[in-house]
Amino acid sequence: MPKGFHATNSNEIAAEAGIPVGSFYAYFDDKKHLFIEVLAGYLDRLNRAADRVAGKIYSNREEFLRELIECMLEAHRISPEFYRESTIMRLSDPDVRKKMADQQEAVLEMMERGFKSQSESVENPKAAAFMVLGTLERVVHGIVFSETDIPEKSLIEEGIAMIVKYLT
Repeated sequence: MPKGFHATNSNEIAAEAGIPVGSFYAYFDDKKHLFIEVLAGYLDRLNRAADRVAGKIYSNREEFLRELIECMLEAHRISPEFYRESTIMRLSDPDVRKKMADQQEAVLEMMERGFKSQSESVENPKAAAFMVLGTLERVVHGIVFSETDIPEKSLIEEGIAMIVKYLT
């Protein structure tokens, strides 16, 4: 069971990797440097998934939202423990907060462009993107992190229906 960033030290990381601690320090200044590198790789994977979604043409909003939720679920399921730890670190570390905020801003800009390009545009695309992303995150967190007996498909479909009603 992972102990989390604050409860783990560089010696433990090196031992788990099967390398001498000196080798760890040859590549990383400290455990935070390693964390930031791992986070950068994780966020890069998220950005590539978001680019896949942004690069497609969708026949309707439901299809776009469903694809976006699937993309977000895929990202959260890479490592729910790492996602939790990065969220904790976001609250306490300015470097992590900046990296995660930059990634969120990129997703918001992609969604805002999508809203602006639709013929039945929303009144404030930037605010709508913020609200929709927050709702999508809640749906995804409900699926990945909550202990609920509500089926995943039901949460997805209800989330999509709610967002579509909001946008129209």
